Amino acid sequence: MGNIILFQKGGKDQRLASSYHPISLLPTIGKVLEKLMTQRLTYHLESTNSLNDRQHGFRQGKSVDTAINELLRNIKTARRDGKHVLMLSIDIKGAFDNLQHRAILKTLDASTCPSNINRLFHSLLQNRKVTLLIPQGRATKEQKQGCPQGSCSFPALWNLVANEILNQVCPDNVHIQAFADDFVLVIKADSNKSLTIKRIQKTRKMQ
Repeated sequence: MGNIILFQKGGKDQRLASSYHPISLLPTIGKVLEKLMTQRLTYHLESTNSLNDRQHGFRQGKSVDTAINELLRNIKTARRDGKHVLMLSIDIKGAFDNLQHRAILKTLDASTCPSNINRLFHSLLQNRKVTLLIPQGRATKEQKQGCPQGSCSFPALWNLVANEILNQVCPDNVHIQAFADDFVLVIKADSNKSLTIKRIQKTRKMQ
């Protein structure tokens, strides 16, 4: 159960819901447990090489610099081989706010995550509720998607779900990588015409 406190964004219309930034106050003991669960999950994912190496966000030893270096290396290699190159950047809007809890649990069930950690995350995400104090009293709503502000587990859980995208089998002329919820595709082809066709095909596949 998280208690929501609203902070108005500077200069925004106070009559609009989008003008407020919700902060979730979570139970201290729950945050400690969630931190331990996240550390255990992260250790498992990294020690078993379960995460695609092309994910550069929220990972120890990786950063914006490693993401840029990999991107430039692929572009330079394609240009050296005389190919036309197209870079397609995809930002998943509101990734953390819209990530469905059932999608997380489904991915966990299909992973090699230890069963005890899996059960703990099921317990954490199922029947999750948030409350907000309003003039009429306390309003309670079940939370089926999104990350409460203040929760520490969602970066690791996001990487686990995003892994499905990065693990797609791509043609040899397509490179995909990510930094958290920002994805980049580098597509190479012999001509601009075939490059445009391949871009459309790949974009449709990701939708």
